[in-house]
Amino acid sequence: MSQTNESQSHPSLSPGNRSVWYDRYGNPVTPENPREKTFSGASPHSRRRRRTVISPKQTEAEAEKEPYEAPKAETGPETVPPSVPIEEEVVAEPVATSIPEDDSEAAPEAEPEEASEEEVSEVKAAPRQKKKRSGLASFATLYLMPLCVLVAGGAMLFGREPAPELPVYDMSAIEAHRPYTYIGSFNRDFSDLNDLQLIAAKRIGIRPAATRAELRTRDGLVPVSESPSLTIDKLTHSEALLVPEAAVLLNEIGAKFTSVLSDAHLPLYSIIVTSITRTDEDVQKLRRGNGNASDNSTHAYGTTFDISWRRFQKVDPNDPRNLSEEELKHLLAIVLDDFHDAGRCYIKHERYQACFHITTIK
Repeated sequence: MSQTNESQSHPSLSPGNRSVWYDRYGNPVTPENPREKTFSGASPHSRRRRRTVISPKQTEAEAEKEPYEAPKAETGPETVPPSVPIEEEVVAEPVATSIPEDDSEAAPEAEPEEASEEEVSEVKAAPRQKKKRSGLASFATLYLMPLCVLVAGGAMLFGREPAPELPVYDMSAIEAHRPYTYIGSFNRDFSDLNDLQLIAAKRIGIRPAATRAELRTRDGLVPVSESPSLTIDKLTHSEALLVPEAAVLLNEIGAKFTSVLSDAHLPLYSIIVTSITRTDEDVQKLRRGNGNASDNSTHAYGTTFDISWRRFQKVDPNDPRNLSEEELKHLLAIVLDDFHDAGRCYIKHERYQACFHITTIK
């Protein structure tokens, strides 16, 4: 942009006159502004109109003179600004001399293009579309959303299954309960030796099997399954197979043990069977870790099983009431003594194996 001073671009006015410049909108501007000192045409600020402020001493002849027109720019194409009517009155006050901080040139505004008929129709249709969308949103907010909430709430309230009733635990029964105590001696009352049990096993039981595969195909055996009153431990050296008489005896012992607890309204426990029928192969493996294991064991005939007196399985894990293992051992001894006195079985209390070794008689 040319930095020519106003005095160099335009001739000076006569004495008593001063120049007033207007922008393209007809607003008076300050010629002393650095942006207003160049009128070569290269700057948008060059489109100015100058009027002469007549002092009181100016003659009428000088007042009739036309305002000075700025010379055309030597560089760049000629731009003819649109005529802007000057409606403001001539002000005789002194012109402000403050310089704005921003001295950057303002870009000329582009003339608006005429809108097509399609654009005009789109602009007219926009309020109607906005009003239509607003109506749909209001309808969804006021009617659809509450309806969905009511339907969902009704489905949750009436559609779900009723919660199962929780069992009621009789805490007063266990508070008033007197611990079970076996009157007698475990070693003396349950002391049937292996030789006595072996006679009954050979009379009632099967011929011993050498392997598990042979045992599973042997006739005269029935599988032993678990029940609420009977739990089978992880069997590593035996198979859950017994002769029918022994299977019936085992289930009756478990049922009797659980029914005693149920009749007293106490927490229910089931007995745990730790060993059942063994093969010759199982006996040989067992003897490697247990020197007391007999080669001629009654477990080989399918008539014998072991019940732990140290461990018991709680039927309902959520029952907060508990009985000690020592008390449960005494209860098991009471139940076994009834079967032993009835001549149903031989029983040996094994201290080191923590079990009752039981062989059916009939």
